[in-house]
Amino acid sequence: MSIGNIFGVSTTLGANTTPGTSAANQTLGKDDFLKLLVAQLQNQDPMNQQDDTQYIAQMAQFSSVEQLQNISMAMDAMALRSALTEGSSLIGKNVTGTDSTTHQPVSGVVTGVRVDAGQVIIEPLNIPIDNITEIKGVNQL
Repeated sequence: MSIGNIFGVSTTLGANTTPGTSAANQTLGKDDFLKLLVAQLQNQDPMNQQDDTQYIAQMAQFSSVEQLQNISMAMDAMALRSALTEGSSLIGKNVTGTDSTTHQPVSGVVTGVRVDAGQVIIEPLNIPIDNITEIKGVNQL
């Protein structure tokens, strides 16, 4: 998908992606932005140079992109910590959920939680916390 002419450099979005790559992975990040800025500087017409204010505006945009990525990473980490806290509150409780592989209901007393590939997994049921469908009272251990 072409995103046109940015900073005097013609670009194509997703040219280096593999088939089946989601649209979310085809966005310009801070590294792409910096590459475009460097390419613009290298390929500008010496007889018709860009105004300094345009460079300042582009650097401000670069800084904004970087800060948005930092905020996004911090929000992801906060969501994971929140899910871990939620999962730990289930320890000792009888839960029912759906197995991700077999799609069959599973139940049992939660003995622990762990993180696997960015997901909070309920032990010993080995199901993601998002798959829990019912929580029953506290069991006497």
